[in-house]
Amino acid sequence: MIYVVGAGPAGSYFAGLMAEKGYAVTVFEDHDIIGDPCQCTGIVTSSIQELLPLDPSVVMNHISKVKVVAPSGNSLQFSIRDIILDRPGFDRYVARVAREKGAAIFTGHRFTGIEGDCIIIEESKRRKRFRFTNEDILVGADGPNSSVAKAAGIFGERKFYFSSQAAAKLDIPKDTYEVYLGNEFCPEFFAWVVPESEGVVRIGLGTLGRKTSAYFQKFLRFRLGEEYRSKIISYQGGPIPYYDTRLEVQKGNIYLVGDAAFQVKATTGGGIIQGMIAGRCLAEAITEKKDYKKLLKKRLNKDLWMSLQIRKVMNRFRDKDYNRLIELFNQERVKKVVEAHDRDYPSRFAVALLLREPRFLLFGRKIISFGSIFMLRNMKKLFSH
Repeated sequence: MIYVVGAGPAGSYFAGLMAEKGYAVTVFEDHDIIGDPCQCTGIVTSSIQELLPLDPSVVMNHISKVKVVAPSGNSLQFSIRDIILDRPGFDRYVARVAREKGAAIFTGHRFTGIEGDCIIIEESKRRKRFRFTNEDILVGADGPNSSVAKAAGIFGERKFYFSSQAAAKLDIPKDTYEVYLGNEFCPEFFAWVVPESEGVVRIGLGTLGRKTSAYFQKFLRFRLGEEYRSKIISYQGGPIPYYDTRLEVQKGNIYLVGDAAFQVKATTGGGIIQGMIAGRCLAEAITEKKDYKKLLKKRLNKDLWMSLQIRKVMNRFRDKDYNRLIELFNQERVKKVVEAHDRDYPSRFAVALLLREPRFLLFGRKIISFGSIFMLRNMKKLFSH
């Protein structure tokens, strides 16, 4: 038996893959309604369609441009192909697909631990015991504060960003989302305005937990005006995993995927696609008796690691660095490189970007070290084609 804790995209996607192959799969979801509460902006690149074709009902908007604003007020604009998901609806859609393939999904069932040869599930204050032996598999897809990781003793020391977001009334071009960099609004991450539909946006930011509310209120006033409270439809928010290569993702027959494994891009906080890729890796590891960690290293971790290095560099930026960064990216030769590649896979274009504009290496010792090492590691491969 395969037990999955958490019916988010990573858990449900993995469950569907395994059920499709004939495995008995049971998914336990803590909340009564899958997808609630919503704690995510729900923006993904079009590459998600390579993992799972989307039902039109879960797509709220298509984005073709991103506007990045520097502290100086200067901005640049890229062409992209992004999708704004109805995030609760998307979670329910992935779960529905898993059910159709044969997975059993139980809502209102909370995993509380492992006792002997049983896993313990609480449902309506009743404790249920499910036999769990060495022949069974337990998968934690239960978010950044994973109870499965804690029960398995692989929770480790975890670092989070904290996001604050609101759905609000604001008229901006429906095909363009905005990103704000710099210390005024968000010195530790970035702020965003994402058009959800005509006249409605998702506006928010992330921090390492210092003055999150104060920065959020300041950004709301800046972008929505002094009377911003009258424009707010609802508030959302929650922790964003900060990727850490030291965290374990497996202990025996217990595995972690998605946010539970901190498989999230440190640059943007996005993890929907990454969690689903991890689910696919785990499905292949189990069905073909391969090493889960090795599959992750080959297909996912390189890009997550690169995103982490970029984030570490950006966390040391001052406003003048962001202003200079925007100037460099505003060159047509640089924009063409970025627009030609999927940002979910930075390893595929980082070398090309550095070769097109070597001045990216001037952003301090840390970025010089990272860029130089990466270029040296990839130079042989680059020129062998």
